[in-house]
Amino acid sequence: MVSTWSRPLINFLAVVTFAATSLAFAQPVTFTATLSGANEVPPSGSANTGTTSVTVDPSTGAIAWTTNSTIPQTSATGHHIHRGVAGANGSVVVNFGTSYSGVVTVTTALASEIAGNPSGFYVNLHTAAFPGGEIRGQLLPLPVAGAVPTLELPLLGLLGLSLAGFGAFVSRRRKQA
Repeated sequence: MVSTWSRPLINFLAVVTFAATSLAFAQPVTFTATLSGANEVPPSGSANTGTTSVTVDPSTGAIAWTTNSTIPQTSATGHHIHRGVAGANGSVVVNFGTSYSGVVTVTTALASEIAGNPSGFYVNLHTAAFPGGEIRGQLLPLPVAGAVPTLELPLLGLLGLSLAGFGAFVSRRRKQA
């Protein structure tokens, strides 16, 4: 026989598990882009290079960036994140102006989209010599030294679904009895 407190407890545990899973996905995440002329579409032929680190906070829409490049900042005419996969050009979705570092705020929907699919976006640095973009790089997750991939979040979600299902099963059996 199942006690009267088991259904509320199971429902509570399911809600807490789902909430923990949702909160984990809303944490800021950092990406990197390796910029080169060869990554432009079509390739620019520029020998300049650079790297950009981008931190996206899906819960606030804040996007912070730092770029290091062989192109002097005074030569930059535009610096953006574009929507587009490798090999394809896309529209500007985040404008950095000409600054090599800073923070901008976008919608949480866009920040979540970038955080969830970084390879669908690229950083582009424009100059007067290359108004369509001189160097470009796709956003990629920042490698973490010694990190071992885990399935913690999917397992938490599965646990929550299991608890909710068990709660429904117990509730149904009690009504039949």
